[in-house]
Amino acid sequence: MISYVDSSVLLSRYLAEDRSDEASAMIRGANFVVTSHVAEIEVTRGLAFVDSPAERLMCQNLSAEDWRCLSVVECDHGLADLAATIAAQTRVRSLDAIHVASALVVGALRFLTFDQRQADAARAFDLDVVGVTV
Repeated sequence: MISYVDSSVLLSRYLAEDRSDEASAMIRGANFVVTSHVAEIEVTRGLAFVDSPAERLMCQNLSAEDWRCLSVVECDHGLADLAATIAAQTRVRSLDAIHVASALVVGALRFLTFDQRQADAARAFDLDVVGVTV
Protein backbone atom coordinates (compact mmCIF):
# COMPACT_ATOMS: atom_id res chain seq x y z
CA MET A 1 0.00 0.00 0.00
CA ILE A 2 1.28 3.45 -0.89
CA SER A 3 1.28 6.07 1.86
CA TYR A 4 1.78 9.75 1.14
CA VAL A 5 3.58 11.75 3.84
CA ASP A 6 3.33 15.53 4.00
CA SER A 7 5.77 18.03 5.47
CA SER A 8 3.91 18.40 8.78
CA VAL A 9 4.62 14.77 9.64
CA LEU A 10 8.18 14.91 8.33
CA LEU A 11 8.98 18.05 10.35
CA SER A 12 7.46 16.54 13.48
CA ARG A 13 9.70 13.52 12.96
CA TYR A 14 12.83 15.66 12.85
CA LEU A 15 12.05 18.24 15.52
CA ALA A 16 11.71 17.54 19.24
CA GLU A 17 7.92 17.90 19.46
CA ASP A 18 5.04 16.19 21.25
CA ARG A 19 4.16 14.16 18.15
CA SER A 20 7.70 13.22 17.05
CA ASP A 21 7.39 9.58 18.10
CA GLU A 22 3.97 9.33 16.46
CA ALA A 23 5.35 10.78 13.22
CA SER A 24 8.22 8.30 13.18
CA ALA A 25 5.85 5.40 13.89
CA MET A 26 3.51 6.47 11.09
CA ILE A 27 6.37 6.48 8.59
CA ARG A 28 7.87 3.21 9.86
CA GLY A 29 4.45 1.57 9.67
CA ALA A 30 4.03 2.33 5.99
CA ASN A 31 5.03 -0.13 3.28
CA PHE A 32 5.90 2.38 0.57
CA VAL A 33 6.20 6.10 1.35
CA VAL A 34 5.86 8.89 -1.19
CA THR A 35 6.09 12.66 -0.85
CA SER A 36 6.38 15.72 -3.07
CA HIS A 37 9.29 18.02 -3.81
CA VAL A 38 7.10 20.63 -2.13
CA ALA A 39 7.72 18.78 1.15
CA GLU A 40 11.46 19.06 0.63
CA ILE A 41 11.13 22.83 0.34
CA GLU A 42 8.85 23.08 3.36
CA VAL A 43 11.06 20.82 5.50
CA THR A 44 14.23 22.68 4.54
CA ARG A 45 12.56 25.97 5.46
CA GLY A 46 11.24 24.57 8.74
CA LEU A 47 14.63 23.24 9.78
CA ALA A 48 16.21 26.63 9.09
CA PHE A 49 14.37 27.95 12.15
CA VAL A 50 16.11 25.55 14.54
CA ASP A 51 18.27 27.82 16.72
CA SER A 52 20.88 25.33 17.88
CA PRO A 53 23.42 24.60 15.11
CA ALA A 54 24.05 21.12 16.54
CA GLU A 55 20.33 20.30 16.70
CA ARG A 56 19.77 21.74 13.20
CA LEU A 57 22.56 19.54 11.81
CA MET A 58 21.13 16.47 13.52
CA CYS A 59 17.67 17.21 12.05
CA GLN A 60 19.14 17.86 8.60
CA ASN A 61 21.03 14.54 8.72
CA LEU A 62 17.89 12.63 9.66
CA SER A 63 16.02 14.39 6.87
CA ALA A 64 18.76 13.51 4.37
CA GLU A 65 18.52 9.84 5.39
CA ASP A 66 14.77 9.88 4.81
CA TRP A 67 15.09 11.52 1.40
CA ARG A 68 17.24 8.61 0.26
CA CYS A 69 14.34 6.25 1.09
CA LEU A 70 11.34 8.32 0.03
CA SER A 71 9.87 8.24 -3.45
CA VAL A 72 9.37 11.79 -4.66
CA VAL A 73 6.56 13.01 -6.90
CA GLU A 74 7.48 15.65 -9.45
CA CYS A 75 5.12 18.59 -9.88
CA ASP A 76 4.44 18.52 -13.59
CA HIS A 77 1.70 20.23 -15.60
CA GLY A 78 -0.87 17.47 -15.02
CA LEU A 79 -0.29 17.49 -11.27
CA ALA A 80 -0.52 21.28 -11.21
CA ASP A 81 -3.88 21.13 -13.02
CA LEU A 82 -5.19 18.57 -10.53
CA ALA A 83 -3.92 20.68 -7.61
CA ALA A 84 -5.72 23.71 -9.02
CA THR A 85 -8.95 21.71 -9.19
CA ILE A 86 -8.48 20.49 -5.61
CA ALA A 87 -7.76 24.03 -4.40
CA ALA A 88 -10.86 25.38 -6.13
CA GLN A 89 -13.14 22.61 -4.85
CA THR A 90 -11.90 22.52 -1.25
CA ARG A 91 -10.45 26.04 -0.87
CA VAL A 92 -7.37 24.50 0.69
CA ARG A 93 -4.06 26.38 0.48
CA SER A 94 -2.08 25.96 -2.74
CA LEU A 95 0.79 23.89 -1.33
CA ASP A 96 -1.69 21.67 0.53
CA ALA A 97 -3.51 21.10 -2.76
CA ILE A 98 -0.21 20.03 -4.34
CA HIS A 99 0.28 17.49 -1.53
CA VAL A 100 -3.20 16.03 -2.04
CA ALA A 101 -2.78 15.98 -5.82
CA SER A 102 0.59 14.26 -5.45
CA ALA A 103 -0.99 11.53 -3.33
CA LEU A 104 -3.75 11.02 -5.89
CA VAL A 105 -1.38 10.93 -8.87
CA VAL A 106 0.68 8.10 -7.37
CA GLY A 107 -2.38 6.16 -6.24
CA ALA A 108 -1.73 6.50 -2.51
CA LEU A 109 -4.42 5.07 -0.26
CA ARG A 110 -3.17 6.59 3.00
CA PHE A 111 -2.39 10.25 3.61
CA LEU A 112 -0.14 11.00 6.59
CA THR A 113 -0.61 14.54 7.92
CA PHE A 114 -0.99 16.57 11.09
CA ASP A 115 -2.62 19.46 9.18
CA GLN A 116 -6.40 19.60 9.69
CA ARG A 117 -7.24 21.60 6.54
CA GLN A 118 -5.08 19.36 4.41
CA ALA A 119 -6.67 16.29 6.01
CA ASP A 120 -10.14 17.60 5.16
CA ALA A 121 -9.11 18.12 1.53
CA ALA A 122 -7.57 14.64 1.36
CA ARG A 123 -10.75 13.09 2.76
CA ALA A 124 -12.80 14.98 0.16
CA PHE A 125 -10.89 12.94 -2.43
CA ASP A 126 -11.37 9.64 -0.57
CA LEU A 127 -7.89 9.33 0.90
CA ASP A 128 -7.58 7.52 4.25
CA VAL A 129 -6.09 10.17 6.55
CA VAL A 130 -3.76 9.15 9.35
CA GLY A 131 -2.59 11.66 11.94
CA VAL A 132 -5.66 13.89 12.15
CA THR A 133 -8.90 12.59 13.57
CA VAL A 134 -12.26 13.72 12.30
